[in-house]
Amino acid sequence: MIRLITSALLLLIFINVGHSQKANSQKPQVSGSFNFYYNEVRNNIQKNIEKAEEYAEELPYYAKTDAQKYITNYTKGFINHQKKQYNKSVKYYKKSLKFVTDLSTEIFIKNNIANNYFESHELQDAERFAREVITISRKAKYNYIYNAFGIIAKIKGRRGELDSAKFYLRKATALIPPSHDKNKQVSAGFLAVRAGLYRDFSKYDSAIVLYKKAVKLQKTPYQKCEYLINLAECYAMQNNIIQSKKILAEAAPLLGKHLHNQASHIRVTSFFSTQLDSLRSKINSLIIANEQHLTKKDLKVYTDIRDKIQQKRQVIIQGEKRQAERKANMRLLILLVMSVVLLTTLGLVWIVFKKFKAREKTYTIQQKSISQAKSENSKGKKVVPIRKMVVTHKSENIELDEKGRLLLDLLGSSEFRPSPK
Repeated sequence: MIRLITSALLLLIFINVGHSQKANSQKPQVSGSFNFYYNEVRNNIQKNIEKAEEYAEELPYYAKTDAQKYITNYTKGFINHQKKQYNKSVKYYKKSLKFVTDLSTEIFIKNNIANNYFESHELQDAERFAREVITISRKAKYNYIYNAFGIIAKIKGRRGELDSAKFYLRKATALIPPSHDKNKQVSAGFLAVRAGLYRDFSKYDSAIVLYKKAVKLQKTPYQKCEYLINLAECYAMQNNIIQSKKILAEAAPLLGKHLHNQASHIRVTSFFSTQLDSLRSKINSLIIANEQHLTKKDLKVYTDIRDKIQQKRQVIIQGEKRQAERKANMRLLILLVMSVVLLTTLGLVWIVFKKFKAREKTYTIQQKSISQAKSENSKGKKVVPIRKMVVTHKSENIELDEKGRLLLDLLGSSEFRPSPK
């Protein structure tokens, strides 16, 4: 999610506490080591967050005064926020509060704590801190109050109250002093917040327009990378896989060693990739490499991504199994139908064959009978062609013997043909 506190504001806080110095060309002696590492953090905070973190890790060893201890904890809190390690960030921000002496700095840090709580889905704590910031800011006439209203807007959006979220966003943007947005980085952050709201409510067309505007304005590489990944996610949700892949490819060179961006890139890629085993292996490698430096809550963000990829992989495997079973069942059904058809055809052929054989047998018997009758009729007698024969009888007096029946069969058969005169 988009951070409302930009690195420019971090630099402003550093300047306010009186530790702004130019980076030395060589590493100084121990007495000046705190300022050296602090300045190296400042030089790298926007262009290389990982390198800035390396220098920040050295600060605690040289922090002697309360101001230096404040700088140390605030810096580590800020860097962990940028790296999406929100619970770890809260820990360092709360430590920094112990060394704060002015109200404006206290308000600023509490606003950052509220934002961290929001990002880690602890909405009650987030709203409590944000409203405390608003109350104190009004009394102190603190001109960073717009950040707190922005956090309230995000809380409303996550709770499903889109209209309220829009209201607080309008209120926040109206309170941004022009002097705070000379480089348009605050505008970029709020554009991304609005885009995130629309994305969460599945209004992807509106989210895409806003993310594109935010990308153009954002100058910090890892933040621009984050916006691009969110933009790619919106395209993926619209099933525009080609455009989503294109945006992810644009984001890839900006990933660096930023853990959250790397994990998010893998997460969005998993929406359409078939190489889920490879993606799961990549996210697992990231978890193994960083788990010692993460709190349990921060670590859960990445294990959840890994688990969702694994679940999707299992769903695909189960789907492939079901599809294979359906194909096997279909082949079995086709084979069964073909067997039934074949058996039915064979049965019909057998019936026709039996009928044909029966008729053939009957015909043979008839032919044999006719031949016998002709043979007996012509034995020792001269065959006289018959032209006409009239038989007068009374039906009740007719008694036919075997020879008579044969004669009638002969007269009715095709073998009998009267001769011409």
